[in-house]
Amino acid sequence: MPRKSLTAGVIGTLTATLLVAVAQPSAAGTSAPVELARGGANESVSFDVNSSDVSVGAVESNGWQAPARWDRRGRLTVLPSLEGFPGAQATAINDAGLTVGYAYGPDYAVRPLTWDRDGNRTELTVPGYANAEAEAVNERGVVMGEVFTSGRRFRSVRWDNGRAALLPPLPGHTNTSGVSLLDDGTIIGSSSTDSPGETTVVPVRWNRSGAATPLPVPDGATRVTVYSASATAAFGYVFNPNADGYFVRWDLAHGNALTRLAPLEEGALLVPQAVNDRGVIAGYSYKDGVPTAVTWDRVGVPTRLPALPGASTAADINDSGESVGSANGHSVAVWSARGKITPLEPVPGAGSTYPREINERGSVLGFAMVQNGSGYANRAFLWPAHR
Repeated sequence: MPRKSLTAGVIGTLTATLLVAVAQPSAAGTSAPVELARGGANESVSFDVNSSDVSVGAVESNGWQAPARWDRRGRLTVLPSLEGFPGAQATAINDAGLTVGYAYGPDYAVRPLTWDRDGNRTELTVPGYANAEAEAVNERGVVMGEVFTSGRRFRSVRWDNGRAALLPPLPGHTNTSGVSLLDDGTIIGSSSTDSPGETTVVPVRWNRSGAATPLPVPDGATRVTVYSASATAAFGYVFNPNADGYFVRWDLAHGNALTRLAPLEEGALLVPQAVNDRGVIAGYSYKDGVPTAVTWDRVGVPTRLPALPGASTAADINDSGESVGSANGHSVAVWSARGKITPLEPVPGAGSTYPREINERGSVLGFAMVQNGSGYANRAFLWPAHR
């Protein structure tokens, strides 16, 4: 289930706020965290993990990143970048080991890259555009990314066998933004305008040939943003200028039918985070300063996940229905499809821990702020599943 990480906007900002906490002892877990090697760098960050527990991201030293790939034991391979580009990162990997990412340098120069399972680098190109980045890859090797143009405009791009095709905006629009690349080549995202003082955002489904179909929106809504999608469902946010906004769900398997995600309780804030190929959404409900881990079924009805004492959030869900998140406000925990909670072993010396992803074998990718001298440093970790 290829995904594009959501690290900005409403979801990312609120998640970061809620998960920063002082580490406390937690129950012993069933999987010890493996620190992903840094090769002498001070910090590391991981973005994606495949079903073989091979993960990708970057190691950082002296203000620049180097693209990184780690095996399930945490052993590091620094991937080759481009000459003249001092920074690079790997953003996604599929089960065949194809990795995508980009190199970056001064003056906002960005170049999209892929690496095969042996680490051989290929630079992707987009005719007519110099600056682009690769962000996601599906199991067929199709790559999704973005090109940057003048005047604050951007367009999503798909590479199929190395051939680039820009995703067309809807009539009257200028920008496109792909959010999720599915295994059949479908891309879910948004088409938008950037007129001064006026922004219109419409959720869109692009098929493999690039034809755009707008997804339904509530009557009168002009800004509806997709946050994530799977083979069967997508979810997003409706901005309401005259009242509170709200989250909605599209049933991609049944005519893109639109439903509103129900709150866990009256007055609660919803924060959906991920959706699996069965259409189940994982996230959390937030009320009176306390988050509660939640899943929403295929019709948008929420179920409270069991929690250790204190707060809990769910950050991701795999196709088997296992969710990962923060339990007790700081440590990492996994919920089975039936809701059984298993706390994972904490990272020693961590001030806060951030689970990012759970793969199909149940391994968890994340990172922690680990004490480093008088401060803290960002370190990537994998909790490998023992099965």
